[in-house]
Formats: sequence, C-alpha cells, structure tokens
Amino acid sequence: MNSTQQWQSVTWFDVDEHQEGQRIDNFLFTRLKGVPKSRIYRLIREGQVRVNKKRIKAETRLSIGDQIRVAPIRYEQKDESDVPVSAGVAQSLLSRVVYEDEGLLVINKPSGIAVHGGSGVAYGLIEALRAATGKKYLEGQVSLDQQLIDAPLLRYELANGERRVRVTKDGKPSKTDWKVVERFKTATLVHASPLSGRTHQIRVHGLSIGHPLIGDDKYGHNTAYAGPEARRLCLHAMRLEIPNYPIIEAPMPEDMQQVIDQLRKQK
Repeated sequence: MNSTQQWQSVTWFDVDEHQEGQRIDNFLFTRLKGVPKSRIYRLIREGQVRVNKKRIKAETRLSIGDQIRVAPIRYEQKDESDVPVSAGVAQSLLSRVVYEDEGLLVINKPSGIAVHGGSGVAYGLIEALRAATGKKYLEGQVSLDQQLIDAPLLRYELANGERRVRVTKDGKPSKTDWKVVERFKTATLVHASPLSGRTHQIRVHGLSIGHPLIGDDKYGHNTAYAGPEARRLCLHAMRLEIPNYPIIEAPMPEDMQQVIDQLRKQK
C-alpha cells in the first residue's frame, strides 16, 4: 500500500462527555490516523501535546471541556486506490447499497467489517466503498442545495473559562436553513439563515454536518482545508429582515470577496 508523508498543521480537540476519563494517549491513538504510537508518545514527552496549555503525561485522564493542542506533526497518508479490496468483496458491498444519489449513499453494512480502517484494521467500509466505486466524496462540497439543520445547542465552558457551544440532545432547540449559492473545488458558498438565536449557531451547525466555516479557529480546526488562506472567520451578516422595517443589506467585505475570487480560480 503506497503512502506519502505530509505535514499536519496545529490540531485542536475539545473533550466532551463521551471522552471524559479517557487517557490522553488512547484519545490520540484514535484521532491521529497514520501517526505511529511511538511518535505520539514522543510528542507527549516533548511537550508537543498540551491540555489546557499545560504539559501532560501519557496516563493523564481527560475531563469534559478540556482543550487539547497537538503541535504540527508528520503523518502517513495512504493511497486509497491501493486498499486491498477483492472483486468479490467489492461486488458484495455494492449489492448492499439501498439508496444512492449525488449527495447520499446508504448501505446495509454487513456484520464483521469496521466502518473505518485503523487500529490494526487494514481497511473499513468507507475505504472499501471508495476503492470499489472510485468516489471520493470531496470535503468542502456541501452535497444538498438546501437543507434545514435541526440540532440542539448547549453552551459550556472550557477549563480556562472560555465559552464554547456543542450539539447535544440536552441543548436548546436550534435550527438553521442552509442554501448553496456557489460550489468551488474545496469550499462552498452558502446562505445560512438562523431560525433561532443561539451563540455561535451557524458555526457549530456547519461543523455538525461536516462543513465548518473557513477561518474558524474554534469550530473548524480539525478539518483539512486546501483552499486560499483566510485571515479571519469567513462569516458575514449580509441581510437583515425586521418586521415593519425595510430589508437591510451589507456588501461582502473586501477580504472575504478576495477569498471567493481565489476559490473560483482553483482547478
């Protein structure tokens, strides 16, 4: 299986209720795919992994709200075209597809196959399907032209006192209407209309469907982005409608327009 070495930028993780009490080394094993365990232990020893800005040990237990920073590291990126999927396995998986269109693929997953590869598993359902179909499902491309994101949001505090928001069933009802305006190679221009007024609503709802906002250093840092650099969060309040008032509109900021223009030039 071919692989290439690439540099990963600074990575941030927020600990939620599902990871509370987990050891930091085990937490990183499942999230830094392609990075050898020995390298992860070395990063911890050298202080390249910080929890709430403090050095930690491999056995350190995590608490809800902890913020984890991992310094830039080199990792192995496998070539999915070399995933060892036999013709028989590929045909079996394809026969289990129960629905497919440009934005959605539903499969009746067989027992005994992992969803993702890793942790000693050569490949999982996702890698096998990509190898069998040749489809990559590009990141940055919002699949549906219009969708209603209906996900409850909850405010919480990190150990350093910083306030954050996450999607959870215990949160307050929150809805955002998303409409695609223009698609690019590595991003999508979207009109997001919040139907409720929660803190960081658009940012967190975007992240919840796998499409964080460009330039978001709080809710987008774990997602790779290969487009033009943005020096700030690319979120703009362009239109405001108030009962008994005229519709108020604001032009696109020049720096955001420059990012859009560069995205249009990508091939």
